[in-house]
Amino acid sequence: MRARLLLLSIVAVMAAAAMLTPLPAGAESTWDQIKRTGKLRYGAIDYPPNWFRDKTSGKWTGFLVEMVEDIAKEMGVETVPVETTWATCVLDLQSNKTDLQFGLQATPKRALVIDFAGPAYNLYWYAVNHKGFKANNWEDYNKPEVKIAAMLGSADVVILQKVAPKATRVELNDVAATALAVTSGRADAMVTAVFGALVAKNRNPDLGDFVLPAPTVYLPSYAGLRREDNNTFQKFLQAWAEWNNLLGYTDVRIRKYLESAGATSIPDNVRF
Repeated sequence: MRARLLLLSIVAVMAAAAMLTPLPAGAESTWDQIKRTGKLRYGAIDYPPNWFRDKTSGKWTGFLVEMVEDIAKEMGVETVPVETTWATCVLDLQSNKTDLQFGLQATPKRALVIDFAGPAYNLYWYAVNHKGFKANNWEDYNKPEVKIAAMLGSADVVILQKVAPKATRVELNDVAATALAVTSGRADAMVTAVFGALVAKNRNPDLGDFVLPAPTVYLPSYAGLRREDNNTFQKFLQAWAEWNNLLGYTDVRIRKYLESAGATSIPDNVRF
């Protein structure tokens, strides 16, 4: 019960995208636009194993890329990656630069300006400590003398504001920078969602303990799409997400691309 109350509280206070005007009545729906153009544009963020560029070809890959490609196959269209950031991806949806954005939490304020389908999977938040620094629950991190690295503009920061508000945050641009802050001693720990934490731990042997702090914090992760009257695309994505989870496809894809991103060692306390 405590964990559930914590989760609900986090969702209620999470930072949301700017309030934007929905598409005008009568505008072409996302579904119709995709079918007319033959292209499904999706937001891609450099965040392994969700999305990352192949070093040889430069092509985007990752388990969320494979998910979008499967959606496009079902629709009979091709995919078009659009590089974006956590800070701008909702705006990209609203301004019709993208049609689909995986990896979003359905916060109440976001739900005022975009629609959601899913969840596609659940995200658990982990801490990776500096060697020599010991902590096992959020209260251990919730101290002014404890410096915690987190990604700027991400849900990580908002979660830290709730579960460890007294900690000193070190906000950086990406997972690699947060991991470097910990290994260099600039921060005592980094906090991020399970995928980024796993990749960082596997790529940086100098990082310390991989911790699922108590009480457990997790959020469902959804596909975001434009707010519009015609909900054909939303209904399709909802059915797709439920079907893929039911058949276990999502778990298989996650584990496949964790290994591709270098996370070959997965601790026993990992949850998806």
